[in-house]
Formats: sequence, C-alpha cells, structure tokens
Amino acid sequence: LRPLAHGLPDYLEGCEGASARRRRRVWRRLCLGAMDLGDREYYRALAAKPSPADAEIRRDIGRTFPEKLDEEAQEALFRVLRAVSHRLEDVGYCQGMNFVTGLLLFVAQNGDFRQRPRFEKEEEVFWMLVCLMVDERLSGFYLRQFPLLRRYLWAFDHLLASYLPDLQAHFLEEGVQHGVYLHQWFLTLFINCLPLPMVLVFWDTMICGGRGLEAILPMTLSLLQALQNVLLSMSFEDIVRFFKTIKKGERHSDPAIIGKYVIAKCGAIRIPPDLEQHLREPFSLTEEDLFDEGAAATSSAASSDEDRCVDSGHRDLDSQEEGQTGSFGAAFTEWPPTSESLGSYFQSIRQIGRDFLGWQGNVPSAKAETMASAVNSQIGEGEGV
Repeated sequence: LRPLAHGLPDYLEGCEGASARRRRRVWRRLCLGAMDLGDREYYRALAAKPSPADAEIRRDIGRTFPEKLDEEAQEALFRVLRAVSHRLEDVGYCQGMNFVTGLLLFVAQNGDFRQRPRFEKEEEVFWMLVCLMVDERLSGFYLRQFPLLRRYLWAFDHLLASYLPDLQAHFLEEGVQHGVYLHQWFLTLFINCLPLPMVLVFWDTMICGGRGLEAILPMTLSLLQALQNVLLSMSFEDIVRFFKTIKKGERHSDPAIIGKYVIAKCGAIRIPPDLEQHLREPFSLTEEDLFDEGAAATSSAASSDEDRCVDSGHRDLDSQEEGQTGSFGAAFTEWPPTSESLGSYFQSIRQIGRDFLGWQGNVPSAKAETMASAVNSQIGEGEGV
C-alpha cells in the first residue's frame, strides 16, 4: 500500500458526513492509486456466475453487520464475495472475508448503508479486496491450512513474550489459547470483535500507515497492554466473557478516542528484523519450520475445510447480556486519553509512513515527504469521489 506520511488528521478526523467521504477517498487512492478499472463487464460477469461457495456466502452474509445491512446491501456483499471467489480460485471463500468485504462496502458507501448500493461502489470494493488479498497477502489468512495466519500467530507469541510476559504467563496458567480471541481478531481484522469506530481507526493505520497487514501485530500488543491490568485480575471464564462482550464498548465509551490512544502507544512496539523478514517470506501450505514449542497453540488454527471459519463461539456477539464482567469502557478508566496523547496518535501515523519509506532503502526522507504531499494533493482535489 502506498504510505501517507502526513496529512491524515485533515482527512480522517471523525467518521461521519464529509469525513466519511474523505476516508473513502483516501482508502481508494492508497489501495488502487490511479488504477483504471478497465472493462466494467469483467466484474459484472464474475458476480453473475454461480460459485461453489454460494451456499457458504449466503449463510454468512446474514451475520455480517446485521444491524446495518438491509436486503439490497446484503445482495451487494454477496455479489462481491462471489466475484472474489472466482477471481482468487485458490482461496475461494472463507469465513472472515465477509466482514472485511462488509467494512470495505461500508466505507465505499460513505459510512451509510442506507444509501442504495451502486454498481460502481461494488466494483470498487471488489478491486480493493483483491488488492488486500494479493498485494498485502491477506489471502494467506484464508487459504487452506491458513499459512500466513499461522505465521502471524507464531510471531505474536514471540512478541507477547517480549512485551507482556506477565500476561502471557497468566493466559497460560488460565488456559487462554488463541482460539479464545486471537483467531477471530486476525481473521476478521478486528471487525467482528471491537466497536466499529475503533475498527476504523485501526484500519486507517493499516491502510494509511504504510505497514499494511503487519500493523495488526503492534496494534494487538498495544491493545492487550492497555487491557493488561484488567485481564490479569480475571479467571478463564471472565476472560472469555470479556472478549465476547468487548464489542459492546461502543455503548459505554468513546471507542474512536480509545483506538487513537492505542495506536499512539504502538510506536513503542517494534517487530524484530528476523520476525519481520519471516512474515514477508513466500509461504507454502506446509509451515513445519514455524512449529516449535508454540505449535500446540497454533495448530488448532486449521485442519480441514470445516475449520475455515470463525470460531462459532464468537458469532452472536449481540446476543450477550449487557453488564457482564469486564465492561470495555471501564477497562480503560485507568488511563483516559488526553489531548497530548491524541497528538501522539497523529504523529505516530506520520512516523509510520516515514519509517516505511525509509525501510525501502531507496527513498530519501525528502522524497518521502514529496511523495506524501503529492498523494495528499490528489486526494484533496477530490479525485475518485
């Protein structure tokens, strides 16, 4: 993804009205650039062609933003997922893709599913999803055997041991494995697990920060770091309940502010070069080299086609009772965000973009700023609306 080194505060502050239109413009520009979508019949033909995954897709779209998607929006979501299952035949369809596609459609609709879906928006979402799946290798989260997901779980274990050893020890003692929370966080890129305003902040960082998919690792560590004191006081049952009800934090707090604060703290979390390199290596369907003493925790990620779905224990988040142990908003009362910390959030976004360009090795810092200015200028002119 093309990094946006500065200017993010001007375009993405808030998520309603004009700001939602800016978010769509920025995401499209950074994912697709000046891409000519070409033959409009290509997407139309794929969306109309029956797919072996049709039954699975139909089953899942009713669970995707059920409070937001009306029948027309659900049909638009179905067509995009069907088209992607044809375009990426090695992937087909896997549960989790429905939430990613639903969020992209939500942003393409300028944050309002009440708008009638337009063909152009569907096609835009289709190509943005293809970009994420191919260029950012998100497909590795959904391929049979989940090769890239396994690799990210392995890297997460190493980072958790380095940055939050007390929490890791507590999770081990209580028997909290990846399936309790992390599988779904990664497979849906937080969408079905956290309040939507917080998810949008996380995605702004992933798309605009220049690190792409790798950004989910420091974001996850930063979130757990913020919740550490609360989680350390909980038993297994309370931890499971807390993670199942965490999405309800939107009703009791300002999740967008909390999300920005979590992102601000990501700057202190660094992925070691050897882990970073391994995450970027080509992957195969067999990853025996990854499975050391942490294999037992990660091997449950995949074993058959039936496993290519999100843990059913987390599907019906809205059915959980309110007021259960571990309110999301209350968990953050020990460190309320300040204006200074929010300033750090925007500085972090800018620095991530600069760091990414510097990592490329052939982009001097001055040129990085010039490139970012050019992107900002194109977005500011309203291209792609």
